[in-house]
Amino acid sequence: MNNIDVHKNVAKLPTTQKAVANAIVKSEINNDPNGSRHIFMDNWYTTLQLLALMLTNWNLRGVGICRANRKGFASKDLVLDKNSKRGSFVRKVEKKLGMVITRWKDHSKVLQTVSTVMIKGLTSITRRTGPK
Repeated sequence: MNNIDVHKNVAKLPTTQKAVANAIVKSEINNDPNGSRHIFMDNWYTTLQLLALMLTNWNLRGVGICRANRKGFASKDLVLDKNSKRGSFVRKVEKKLGMVITRWKDHSKVLQTVSTVMIKGLTSITRRTGPK
């Protein structure tokens, strides 16, 4: 596989993780002088491994919807099925990884989120593009 225009530090990652990690490194959003940034992703890119990599290597927090069949997802520990009442949820805190994994029942399906944002309460979010 060609790694044209892929930073050498992320070239060996799986394809979807490589895309996100390359964008982080190339755009230099990991060099925020004001502390940690938060990145929000959809289920195509969100993996526990990528969020752990972002947190440990670049001090980036991440939140995203995660597919239940992703490697490392604790689906056996978070049992919730389609017959559950709407709004019901189960949650697991992975202190070793610094993550919260949540499953909840929406209208017709069960959704999963993974987050390394471990802040109590509500915060306001500002959309930013690039290093500024």
